[in-house]
Amino acid sequence: MADMVNVLIDGKPIAVEKGTLVIEAARRLGIMVPHFCYHPKLTYDANCRMCLVEIEKIPKLQTSCSTVCTEGMVVRTNTPVVNEAHQSVLEFILANHPLDCPICDQGGRCDLQDFSHQYTPTTSVFSDTKRVYQKEF
Repeated sequence: MADMVNVLIDGKPIAVEKGTLVIEAARRLGIMVPHFCYHPKLTYDANCRMCLVEIEKIPKLQTSCSTVCTEGMVVRTNTPVVNEAHQSVLEFILANHPLDCPICDQGGRCDLQDFSHQYTPTTSVFSDTKRVYQKEF
């Protein structure tokens, strides 16, 4: 049997194999941590910063897609600080996004759109005009 570590995520205990990422442990508990750059079959970059979580005894938010579970780790995925971080990440992503959802090729199947409805206010702090690119095909 593989070495296991016990983790508490949003008050729910789980035992996972050593080396398991926090985002995967959360997924196994049915807790969806928002993310853009993470995929279980790819190496992790942790560059979108959308998967930030609070980990007890660590002063700064951590990326759940690159943080390995350790014994006794206590993780929180849905706190005011975490949600504010999600909102800030989305604000920067959307700062220059054309927001042309009705004609987008994704046709409404878009994590960016879903997360923006969940985490961001209806108005942006950025008021500049957005760049629009013509499709070349």
